[in-house]
Amino acid sequence: MAMYLEVVALLYPLRLTVEYLVRVCKDLQLHRKPAYEKFNLRPMESEHRSRMFWCTFLLDRKLALQLGTTPMFDEKEIEINEPGSYETSDLVKRESNIADPEGPESIMLMKSLIGVSRLIGQIFRLNPQEGSIEHQVVVIEQQLGDIENSFPQHILDWESSSPLDPMFLDAAMFAMATRLSLYRYFTDATLTPDFRARCFLQCLEVAKATVQLLRRTMKFPDSEKAFRLRQSGLTYQHIFKASTILLLAASILPNPENISSELRTCIGVLQVAAPVRPSVLQNLRILDKLSEILKQEPILEWNEGPKTSDSATFPPPDNMRDQDHPSDMII
Repeated sequence: MAMYLEVVALLYPLRLTVEYLVRVCKDLQLHRKPAYEKFNLRPMESEHRSRMFWCTFLLDRKLALQLGTTPMFDEKEIEINEPGSYETSDLVKRESNIADPEGPESIMLMKSLIGVSRLIGQIFRLNPQEGSIEHQVVVIEQQLGDIENSFPQHILDWESSSPLDPMFLDAAMFAMATRLSLYRYFTDATLTPDFRARCFLQCLEVAKATVQLLRRTMKFPDSEKAFRLRQSGLTYQHIFKASTILLLAASILPNPENISSELRTCIGVLQVAAPVRPSVLQNLRILDKLSEILKQEPILEWNEGPKTSDSATFPPPDNMRDQDHPSDMII
């Protein structure tokens, strides 16, 4: 139910459902090793419990990232192994040995997402008033870089221009949204100008990386339908935030031509989802108002504005040139 609510972007019932799931996990001690040892569980049963817990953990972290709220799980209290540590023959068919540390790609992806999720609590606990915040940001971004390199299927390969299956887009956007939250301090006037400028430039690089992922997804067959109906609310929200960063950059940087092309890509994919996603349509209107304030071209006039669900399509191929992808990615 929670996964369904996440896809249809019903935030209030999603939050209630995730809160309930977290309470159940804590009551059953699914995150504690003694609970597993107490009942002398078979490896298969331990794997089932482990996956139920980690799925709830991911939902908790995604919701916290989307709403800007404190995560309900404390990662320091978690003692159990990550998925794939136990017998899984009833869950997946594998040709390799169970002891294979890599495991199937679905498990590898889940472990990568868990690795990203573990850092969200640290990011939320960063205190701008502490003198060490710049060092802490550098440490976390290095950790994020290592985790992103472990994503399977070359999902976050910045040199790749090959089509990206839309089913992987949510995972990629989760990683990008986590990075964007790390660099949110460019608006904090109490910090040094150099650090704020660095944070904004990193936000811009995350936005460009987001555009590259979107352009790769556009190349996948029937990607419009998958993007419109099967992405989570966090994905749409992150694209909106990336659009905001690109719009700000276009208004202050000396050569906004490339940024304008990237912004059009973000706006185009949001317009695809807008007919069936009221929150996305609202975000487009906010961007349109922001563009007016920044004296930029009105957003809703691009691609002739939001279309009906039957006619909505991605921007034309000239907005998806391979040479536009960021080869000098900072992240």
